[in-house]
Amino acid sequence: MQKAAGQTAKEQVKAALKQGASQLHKRGVRANPADRTTERYVDGIRKAKGGNPTVTRNGKDIARHRIDGHKQEGPSVSKMRYHTKPDGEVIKKMERRAVPVTQKDVKKLYKGDTQQGGYNIRTRKDQPG
Repeated sequence: MQKAAGQTAKEQVKAALKQGASQLHKRGVRANPADRTTERYVDGIRKAKGGNPTVTRNGKDIARHRIDGHKQEGPSVSKMRYHTKPDGEVIKKMERRAVPVTQKDVKKLYKGDTQQGGYNIRTRKDQPG
């Protein structure tokens, strides 16, 4: 937008808006839409942590994220299930099938990355025992 002789800034904006121009496109940082994919998010956390992230809550594993593999195109997640036997023994089982990552899984991964609500992230190298 070029300044015409004798125009104030307010008049310039009005003139530009009449022509259909927007002032917002010049402000802030616009992320490339290709950078905002689930695959890139999971891959970024995997690289930062040094392995496939496992989301934990209050010390219990909830889900293990992968960038590819297990017969899935793109990122996948294997969820953990806990069963209690009648004698009180707790058994942890991983679901047999890896499923594509959902928005809920990404939300839990984000909470683990920012350590909100008892969530945390670990990798196999951080595994206790």
